Amino acid sequence: MGRRRQWGSVRRLPSGASRWLTLAEADLVRGTFVHPSLNANVTVAEWLEEWRASHSLHKRPTTLVRDESAIRRHLVPRLGDIQLAKLRQTDVQAFVADLRREVGPGTTRSIYGVLRTALNAAVNAELLARSPARGIKLPQTPKTDVVTLRPQELHRLAAALPDRWQPMVYVAACGLRFSEVAGLRVGRVDVAHLRLQVIETAPQVGGDRAEPKTAAGRRTVPVPGLIAEVLDAHLSRYGLAGEPDALVFSSPRGGRLHAANWHKRAWLPARRAAGYPTLRFHDLRHSAVPLWIAMGANLLQVSRWLGHSTVQITADVYGHLFPETNDLVIGRLDKALRAALPQPADAATTTIDGPDASTPVRRLRPGT
Repeated sequence: MGRRRQWGSVRRLPSGASRWLTLAEADLVRGTFVHPSLNANVTVAEWLEEWRASHSLHKRPTTLVRDESAIRRHLVPRLGDIQLAKLRQTDVQAFVADLRREVGPGTTRSIYGVLRTALNAAVNAELLARSPARGIKLPQTPKTDVVTLRPQELHRLAAALPDRWQPMVYVAACGLRFSEVAGLRVGRVDVAHLRLQVIETAPQVGGDRAEPKTAAGRRTVPVPGLIAEVLDAHLSRYGLAGEPDALVFSSPRGGRLHAANWHKRAWLPARRAAGYPTLRFHDLRHSAVPLWIAMGANLLQVSRWLGHSTVQITADVYGHLFPETNDLVIGRLDKALRAALPQPADAATTTIDGPDASTPVRRLRPGT
């Protein structure tokens, strides 16, 4: 017999390598395996910069400013030095918890949203198998009560503003946001047909014009006759009637209104003088809704005039303002059903509609 060949002994892998191999095989089966060489030297800071630069073309200027601020002030200082491949869910959860101690819940959620979007992009770029930002517990944003003004309160507030900006109160109370009011052009004011067209906004950063946030934001809004008259007088007073591309509301020097400066110099003094020290300009937009509802507007109309992308958004925010109509609807339905009940007929005849509905047709009973 020949000699048996000796192949040597098989060494066992170290426990850490064995575990890595097991996990890698599982990721291969799931199709989520990422080779370590792809992201071994990429830090969170480097990826955030790459993501910000490559995803900026389709974003609004205000969104770019928000992203840049979140990255520079919060994400890079706390997470930037960590290797992207070694960022764990626990790191993100600890970051959110620390952030909440410094800023409010809304700001916390906004900054986390920037990080989550960037990490999802890393997954799409096959730098990560899964996002460590998944399953994070976020602080609850407390619901704030919707503040609205009645017509007499709108008049009082408008009177407290400088003359050139008084109509802004009424335009906002037609359901417009500050950027839409500040971006309103003379050619979009149709006094004869009592309506405004919201086509563009005045961005706070970037160019002079911007598209509304959503397609639904481009809309036609009806205005009461009194507000149309106020706007007509305003255009005549400031020589704007023949300038369709001019801004309806501008700074004293003729430029566009910047929210921060205008709020500080005009809005804050006016709301204090009118007796509403905590009123937000956006509350004027809210004020339109109960006024519309009181005049008979339905949920779909309100949603369209506000420029909401879905009726559900309108219902979530303003649904409680719509009157409870259960009794009215059921009462009307009951009345309709009762009116449709067959009327008692003569025992020997049945009246049916013939060529002449006023002439009954006699039908004999069988056997008679």
